[in-house]
Amino acid sequence: MRTVKILVDRGLEIVAEKKRLEAELDKIVIELEQHGLDNNAHHEELEDAEREGKRWFANGTEFSIPMIFTADKLVSEIAAKGIKRVEIEAAAGKY
Repeated sequence: MRTVKILVDRGLEIVAEKKRLEAELDKIVIELEQHGLDNNAHHEELEDAEREGKRWFANGTEFSIPMIFTADKLVSEIAAKGIKRVEIEAAAGKY
């Protein structure tokens, strides 16, 4: 049987590792969202009647993860002063 000290120490190690992994996963999700926004030619319309938007599949080695881009997400990307907005404004003749 492990001692209380060993259990507490191991528990704290696990909590620290979990936080590190969650932070890494958050960064991965952000990068995947950006890949999906950059690859809009491969988007599919959502089949959900309750939401407007697109779906893109991020392909891994063995599995694919559906990335959902709802209309409000797409609008917020344009609303922010980001690359897409600059591209849209340039194409529309605004500087």
